[in-house]
Amino acid sequence: MKMVRSSIRFKLTIWYAAVMGLVLIFFGSTLYLTMSRALYSEVDSRIKGMAEVMASSSHTFPSHFDLAQLDMMVAENLGFTNQGKFIQIMDNTGTVGESSVSLSPQPLPISISAVKKAANKEISFDTLRIERIKYPIRMITYPIIEKGEVAGILQIGTSLETLQNTLQVLFFTILLGILASLALASFGGWFMAKKSLSPVHDITIAARTITSKNLDQRIEVANPNDEVGMLAETYNDMIARLNNSFRQMNQFSSDVSHELRTPLTIMRGEMEVALRAQRRPEEYREVIASGLEEVERMSTMVEELLLLSKAEDGASMLNLSIIPLHSLLDTIYNNVLALARGKRID
Repeated sequence: MKMVRSSIRFKLTIWYAAVMGLVLIFFGSTLYLTMSRALYSEVDSRIKGMAEVMASSSHTFPSHFDLAQLDMMVAENLGFTNQGKFIQIMDNTGTVGESSVSLSPQPLPISISAVKKAANKEISFDTLRIERIKYPIRMITYPIIEKGEVAGILQIGTSLETLQNTLQVLFFTILLGILASLALASFGGWFMAKKSLSPVHDITIAARTITSKNLDQRIEVANPNDEVGMLAETYNDMIARLNNSFRQMNQFSSDVSHELRTPLTIMRGEMEVALRAQRRPEEYREVIASGLEEVERMSTMVEELLLLSKAEDGASMLNLSIIPLHSLLDTIYNNVLALARGKRID
């Protein structure tokens, strides 16, 4: 389980699901808020239409409003019913005169700010919560203007039961949609990550089979133009460089072994000849001097082999020049002379 959580596939799936979740939450919240504003705007338009009809009909009721007749007229002209509707009439001071049957025995709470706005001929909307009514009430406070003055204040409220039920259904629909989308996104993200990373798994398996014994083997590249293909090409280039380095190391070891064999044999032969009989000090000094020359020559040879190895690797450039061949032959002749003498060869 720990290995799964630490895998790139798991992390990609989590990131994909998280980003998808944020996008869905943003989209769902925007949809919910937009729908909520649209529904509230529709409710406000409906109760405002009722208030305009009732306020315009106030001249037919000089002493008071006949709410029953107004409800009937509103239902006939606008299609509204008094179910879930609350109406109350106030004078310009905010004193309740009449109210619909649905408000008995207690009228709607009166907002001081709404009454002040109505006194200034302003329309206002409020959302009320009343203990005896289960759902909130959306209410409009509408001034009744007669002869340019505020003759009364009309308040019409409607229950938000249908609106809240609609928003509740919308909320749970969005929530279930987000959860279902996240589940599908997680499954799809896991599948896509697995499919996208399968070449990496193949590269890992192939890389594990490559050792110093088979550095000529290369990782198969399906598409060299994508990121995984470039990674495989990089591995192949690295393996090629390692193969070249191993070959140079082997070649260097072989060259050193071959080149040092001759001077070591010469030194050994001279020392064995010197130890076969009692010699004068001058003769021993000559043997030691000759051995020292061989040691210096071996040191020079090792440095030259290192230089050649670096030149083959491209780390340094050789300064090539023409040399006299007879000096090289003289050096070779002097080197093998002691061996020839030891074996009595002229």
